[in-house]
Amino acid sequence: MARFTGGQFQHISVVFTAGLCMTILATGTCQPKSYSETVNQVLGGGHTSHVDLDKKLEDTLEQIEGIKWKDVVAAGASYLEKSAEIAVGVTPQCSNDTALLVEGLIDKDKWALQFLDSFGKPGSGLMQYQLHWLGSYDECIGTDVAVEEVLADNTTMVTQPFRSQYCLASHPVAPQLFVQLGTCFPDTCSNRDVMMILNGVLTEISPNLTVSSVICQKRELPIDSAASVVIVVLSVFALLLLAGTVFDIVYIQMPKWKAEKLEVPVSSNSKYGSDLMGRSDDSLSPGEQAPLLSELLNRQVEEAYSPGVGGKMLLAFSVYTNGSKLLSTKQSSDSLRAVHGIRFISMSWVILGHTYFFGLTTFRNVVTELPNLVSRWTFDAIDNATFSVDTFFLLSGLLVAYLALKELQKGEGRINWFMFYFHRYWRLTPPYMLFMMVYVVLFKYWGSGPYFPQTTPDHVCKSNFWVNMLYLQNIIRADNQCMGWAWYLANDMQFYILSPLIFVPLYFSRVLGAAAAGVFLLATFITTGVVASYYSLPASISDILGGNPGAVNFSTKYYFKPWCRMGPYIIGLVAGYILYTTKCRIRMNRVLCLLGWASAAAICLAVLYGLDGANHGHKLSHGANALYNTVGRTAWAVGVAWVIVACATGNGGFVNTLLSWEAFIPLSRLTYCAYLVHPVIMELYYSSQRQLFYVTDLNMAYAFLGNMGVSYGIAAILSLTFESPMMGLEKALFHKNKSN
Repeated sequence: MARFTGGQFQHISVVFTAGLCMTILATGTCQPKSYSETVNQVLGGGHTSHVDLDKKLEDTLEQIEGIKWKDVVAAGASYLEKSAEIAVGVTPQCSNDTALLVEGLIDKDKWALQFLDSFGKPGSGLMQYQLHWLGSYDECIGTDVAVEEVLADNTTMVTQPFRSQYCLASHPVAPQLFVQLGTCFPDTCSNRDVMMILNGVLTEISPNLTVSSVICQKRELPIDSAASVVIVVLSVFALLLLAGTVFDIVYIQMPKWKAEKLEVPVSSNSKYGSDLMGRSDDSLSPGEQAPLLSELLNRQVEEAYSPGVGGKMLLAFSVYTNGSKLLSTKQSSDSLRAVHGIRFISMSWVILGHTYFFGLTTFRNVVTELPNLVSRWTFDAIDNATFSVDTFFLLSGLLVAYLALKELQKGEGRINWFMFYFHRYWRLTPPYMLFMMVYVVLFKYWGSGPYFPQTTPDHVCKSNFWVNMLYLQNIIRADNQCMGWAWYLANDMQFYILSPLIFVPLYFSRVLGAAAAGVFLLATFITTGVVASYYSLPASISDILGGNPGAVNFSTKYYFKPWCRMGPYIIGLVAGYILYTTKCRIRMNRVLCLLGWASAAAICLAVLYGLDGANHGHKLSHGANALYNTVGRTAWAVGVAWVIVACATGNGGFVNTLLSWEAFIPLSRLTYCAYLVHPVIMELYYSSQRQLFYVTDLNMAYAFLGNMGVSYGIAAILSLTFESPMMGLEKALFHKNKSN
């Protein structure tokens, strides 16, 4: 192995400084003063933070602007003199392998030139803050190192002393802005080694040009013990699914199919339409047919297999039965059919909003395009996609009240409270925890790329998973959540636990129930108003993204907290009570019906588009922000509640026809699993990109449709693998009948 000598350090200084400078020389033609105009125009100006960002970017560009090739040579000479000091801390193996790389560059070896060629270089769009120069990830990791060594007998031997690895270096311009440079180094160099080498070169050019962080992507990740355990668990589930499906088909379904064949009359003109004596069915008298058919059917029923508890537990894993239930569109006469359509549309709305939100860090033109999007009134329905979550809170409260009140009526005021709470916990937790296990441990093996997270969130989930199991992550350690989107599940569980305090009084007394609902709603309004006012929380998306001082507290102090989000759930409980007491039969004249629809539409449109002026520079007052954050979500729930009640009571017209479309029923059943998996699908897609994603309406439409389609496909697998079997186990163990 070659030694890392001073002469080789000289070559490194020239070659790597040249490589780095090639990536930044193009910025020398930029006029720094234009960035002030760009920031003020794009981000709206007026905010001190934007001016500071502009000034720091100016300073960085001024440092880069004057770099010439003579500076490269001078930096190389100075670097040579200080090489011994600069090299302190770089591991010997990395030093030696880097020296071999430099020798390959001097000799113009193809593999070494590929290393340098894969470095990031600036492109167009510098005036639009497109400062992420990722280079070619695949060229870097696809390079095969071939070092020729001369042996004692003057023969040569080709060796591969190291492999290539992609490293992403970041230079801070401001807390919100980085220049990122893709590099390619030997895989024997650590993040720290690469950072020290880069800084050793850059500081010779300008003392203020430094790399703040380096993240090197490992070419291959070994299967660790945690991944092995998860793979074993998944294998066990796969075997159970296979065994349950085979057991179901052989012992349950095949006897049914045989019985069904006996019940189906056979056509007389079919070659199978005659008995053993050659007589067709038509030639047999009714008296001859009926006893024979009855005897055979009775024999089939007597011989039918009736599984015990163990058999029922195994049947819970049957993909055939669970798949049939999932795809079934049969509904009971008293079901709320429109709920399925609302649930699917709301889930699609969530995915649409998250398609933009989860991609923000990988959008190439986010600095310029995001303000343009926000300024369009048509985009208000997307940046207000958070109201889709309030629709789910409404639906949850409505169904809890509607079904629980029926159970109270059936039990004459009594209900099995253990099963009330256990069923909810068991319904949500097993698929939730099992998916968390798979995601946290295995996600790092699913992809690669400049931005792909090879560490995964396991360090957070290992310490916080118990908080998720208790559904307290929105209260405890809310700023460091495992699976951050699961805050909704915590709120929903907390609301469910408190729901009897409202629907039980409603069952026994309308006055007491109304008072209980009113107290909870008033407490929610007061708490939300105080929180929104105290922390100066913004209401419009432009303020949240534009540096409003209160934006930093928006999620942790308001958006995640149950005491600020319970309003829609309370409206749902009241709406469920109305449907229960009226038995889904409300007769109203046409004028009243039209007035209700007009009012609901006006409320929802006001909530969605009422802040359009604020997104165009007409800032809301402190009180207006607090008022919108306090009542906006509850008002939205009132509008959607009217839609559900009207459709359920025969006053929905064509809206009910649309929302009750049978195709929505299977998709509605997948909503929970789709909510669990869709952020992971997006993270996998965006973080696997080799270059940053360019935002256009068409690109985002394709990304949304792809995210939704893949999310529902994976949700179906998750449902059949984890969700449906757990529900089947509950039924087998607790002998739950269908009515429960």
